Amino acid sequence: MNSPYLTKQQRQQQAREKARLLQQAEAKRARRTRLFVALGSSFAVILVVAAVAFVIWNGTKKEEVKPEASPSANVSADGVISVGKGSSEGTTRAGAKNADKPRVRIYSDYACTHCNDLEKEYGNKLVNLAGKGEITLEIVPLSVLQQKFSDVASQADYYIAEKAPQYYAAFHTKYFADVSAPIFARKKGIPSESQHKKVALDVAKKVGVPDNVLKGLNSALSENRYASFLQHAAKKFADAGHQGTPTVTINGKRLEDWTEGKLLTELEKVAGHKLEASDAEPATPKG
Repeated sequence: MNSPYLTKQQRQQQAREKARLLQQAEAKRARRTRLFVALGSSFAVILVVAAVAFVIWNGTKKEEVKPEASPSANVSADGVISVGKGSSEGTTRAGAKNADKPRVRIYSDYACTHCNDLEKEYGNKLVNLAGKGEITLEIVPLSVLQQKFSDVASQADYYIAEKAPQYYAAFHTKYFADVSAPIFARKKGIPSESQHKKVALDVAKKVGVPDNVLKGLNSALSENRYASFLQHAAKKFADAGHQGTPTVTINGKRLEDWTEGKLLTELEKVAGHKLEASDAEPATPKG
């Protein structure tokens, strides 16, 4: 049987062993503390890096989906140019809207043969109805067929709608009549690339666009200033589920068959009365 009493030497050995065990325990605790601190610091760095990365990614994401800025207050973010009554009798103005009147929207491409057919049948009539305050005409110029002359003319639409809004509708109808129609009638060829800008400027001058605006238009077309917005408008057109030009809507409802007077017939139903639609060339301000 072991004695309950320890010798002095045994007590000293026991004390030394306890001290050794305490030192080992303290060393382990210190190592754990350093490890936790290191892990905590690393985790904090990871969190900071992740947060910075998220901010950068989120900012980039927002930048990617940010809508293309409209080139003008008279052109909507979707590329719509509204046409309503102008300041003088029978004239029109881009950016104007005739309140509580039917909205006729036409998506068209200057290089589209059926757009040309629609324009021949209704172009002047719709502009003149807008000038009388009977409708709001909404024109969406597109270049979905990717013909350069149409691209240039559509960019001219944006510029004239902003800088000479009282001449916009006249320019739009005149370009179809003087440039697009002869091409489809095979009376003229498609303008050469070197002539695209000159052709648009000539049409603008014919309808009375002032010289100072023509000078600015020349610069805008030379810079290809609205090319990205034109692409944006085409994407919005496709995103809306539309598949081809011309596309016609009345108060947002698509008109499947607009030929042989059906557009005006449907428009009169919506308006609730007969519409006197003149086929004369659109009026522009005097002087």
